[in-house]
Amino acid sequence: MIVSYNVKLAFPDEETKGKYEKVLSAERECYNYLSKKFEEIDFVHNKLTRYEVQSRYYGDLRSRFPELSSQMVLKCILETVSNWKSAIRNCYDDFEVPYKKNLSMVLDKRLYGKLTASSIELTVQGGHRARCTFSPYPKLAELLNLYRVQNCNVFFRRNQAWLTLQFDVPPSEDAGHGVLGIDRGMRRIVACSDNTGWINREFNRKRRQLRYLRRCLRARNSKSAKRHLKKLSRTERNRSKNEIHRVVNWLLAKPVHTYVVEDLSKIKKKTSRKKIVTPSGVTLEIKRRKHNNRFGQVPLKEIQAVLEYKAQLLGKEVATVEPAYTSLLDSRGMPQGIRQGTRYRASDGVLLDADINAASNIALRHHPESIVANPIYGSAVFSGRPQLSTGQSWMKLRQNLQAAALHGGGS
Repeated sequence: MIVSYNVKLAFPDEETKGKYEKVLSAERECYNYLSKKFEEIDFVHNKLTRYEVQSRYYGDLRSRFPELSSQMVLKCILETVSNWKSAIRNCYDDFEVPYKKNLSMVLDKRLYGKLTASSIELTVQGGHRARCTFSPYPKLAELLNLYRVQNCNVFFRRNQAWLTLQFDVPPSEDAGHGVLGIDRGMRRIVACSDNTGWINREFNRKRRQLRYLRRCLRARNSKSAKRHLKKLSRTERNRSKNEIHRVVNWLLAKPVHTYVVEDLSKIKKKTSRKKIVTPSGVTLEIKRRKHNNRFGQVPLKEIQAVLEYKAQLLGKEVATVEPAYTSLLDSRGMPQGIRQGTRYRASDGVLLDADINAASNIALRHHPESIVANPIYGSAVFSGRPQLSTGQSWMKLRQNLQAAALHGGGS
């Protein structure tokens, strides 16, 4: 399993830092130049392999960007081709040509060397290498001592250089048993098949407050308003990330081995538009603006990504299932009922919790023999914000797992 961590990078002097910024700037121009060439040849309908692109454009790129070494040009070609193919495969309605805006570069063993627990040598202009230092925090120092480092990335953010280190971390021993279905939603962040869920009304209230302040600042459209907008955006992003880790830590504390979620990779494309019929009988397809605005505030993909890498560190796994009709079917095996918001009116007249019912369907779709709770409406227990911080709750999970492993080994 690949785990990534970011750390601030310090160059030996400002001159070396300026040289490396020029290298990254040239790499960005090389990427955008190649993207423009792909747009001219209609890469969407005339796909080229990486080797075909290399044989056709390598000489031109080397002559146009002499600041880049041969390996940097090859990595730029690989990144451009990969990003184009990913954008085409996603099949968005409005295809946008991928251009690079920030200074960043993917490294490999030919572009860095002599990586230690506190320093790394990076290739600058002319093929020379400069030793840069960083101060690892305890968790990163532990990973550097225990696991092998994969490819690294370097990027600049607000004139600060950052180094991304990737580790090949093997999953720990198996922990827990059973299957837990998880339904992600807009109002309730997650609902589980064991009749529990997570809803933090205080977090939702503060998020609405931040969005109201952002709307007020957009109306001002002044220089100071734009500066405050950036600050509010950063605050909202950090709070959202913190809430995601709290939810995931709460899920991982459950004594189960497999977490089952829906594959929502194409949900945005399927739900962002709707068809209407005009009085004249013409069928039009319009955007669901209110739905899309609310949907964009829900970190569905981020919850799954954090859950996947943290679950593997604890010896657990995350599985995905097809999301079709999980919210419409009755998990008890009865004929299909009617969903009304958070309520589900079953065919036999029983009122069920719609989100818990959907989570039970998700678990049963992955493993039909899974044990799920009876999703009677009003019986679900929803948790809010815990007393422990994000880091404390995560460390408690790791310590409990290690203590259980030692106890099992002693017996």
